[in-house]
Amino acid sequence: MIRFAQTRGFTAVMRGLARAAGAHEHDVRWRSAAGDGPWFSNQLGTLELDGRRATVRLERPIPGVAGPPRLERLFERRLA
Repeated sequence: MIRFAQTRGFTAVMRGLARAAGAHEHDVRWRSAAGDGPWFSNQLGTLELDGRRATVRLERPIPGVAGPPRLERLFERRLA
């Protein structure tokens, strides 16, 4: 359902319905900085602050089969 909601056709229909309801266009735009998202599993988001530096990280839990559970890093980006 999430992938379908991101298609051009669905977006066009929703924009048309929003206009018909009197909603205004937003100035905010979203894009994937990683290029390989979106991810649909449970995730843990971390924002690490160090003085004027910041890093954002997305990780997902991996169940432990032969050992303890661990986190798999999906995305990490240093913010300006």
